[in-house]
This record gives sequence, C-alpha cells and structure tokens, in this order.
Amino acid sequence: FANYLTLGLASIVYLWATRDLRTSGAVAAGAILVGAGALSGTRALLLFAAWFLALGLAWALRRRHAEWRRLSMASVSIGLATYAAIACAAWIGSVGSPDTAPPGPLSRTLAGAGLEGEPRWQAWSLAMGIFLDFPIMGSGWGAFAGAAFDAGITPGMTRYGEV
Repeated sequence: FANYLTLGLASIVYLWATRDLRTSGAVAAGAILVGAGALSGTRALLLFAAWFLALGLAWALRRRHAEWRRLSMASVSIGLATYAAIACAAWIGSVGSPDTAPPGPLSRTLAGAGLEGEPRWQAWSLAMGIFLDFPIMGSGWGAFAGAAFDAGITPGMTRYGEV
C-alpha cells in the first residue's frame, strides 16, 4: 500500500514540476495520498519521505534550472508534509485515550526490534542469507517460506505456524 501511495506522490511531484498539473490539483491530491499514508500506520512511509527529502535536497544543490528547482521544491514539500502528517496522526491517536491507542509507525520504529518479543533481527539475518543464496532472481514468487524452512527457520520466529 505504501508503495502505491509513494508512486502516486512521485507522479504528483513530476507532473507539478513539468507544469502538467496545477498547484491546486497537486496540493489536493498530495494531501489525500499523504493523509492516507499517515493513517495507514505503515513504517515504509518514513523511509519514502526520507528519500523525497534527500532527492529534493540533491536536486536543489546540483541543478540551477527552474524545472529542477520546482522538482526540488515539490519533493521536499512532499517529504516534510509526510512527516507532519505522521506526527499529526500520532497526536490525534493519542488524544482520545493514550492507553488504548495502537502504536503508530514512528513509535514502533523507535521502540526497537525485539522489545515486544518479535524476532526481527533473526528474521533479517535469515532473509539476508536467503538473498545471498539467490541474489539475482530471488527465491521465487511466493517461495520465501520454503526457502526459510530450508535455511532452518526456528518455530519461535513464526506466528500462528506461518512465515
């Protein structure tokens, strides 16, 4: 879901920078996509927003043409708006009842791996081993569970008997 939202945001950045999309349309569509991403609770959006910021700053430093400045401004704006929307969604979620509010993407990321009994570091090392075994084409479509079984996944790394 976050991939599709980010693809839509990148399209908005490009279309606005090339003047194929009016500012009002870009702001409206961007607000919808950024809001949907913030409410989804996905942590991938934190990484994608960082990429928008990094690319926007790189374009601002390297290029001096008006089109590159527009592209840089749009990219940085999307990145900052994404972080602001995530912070706003976290604040809104904590206003009602902070004890029962589900953790947002930022709090789950900052909490660290393994603190809630999730064996993330073991899963990452297992996934890296599988990637090193099949670096070009991967383990196959839908075959990660079988490759994890062949690599020696422990039962404690699975939830409900599924990988």
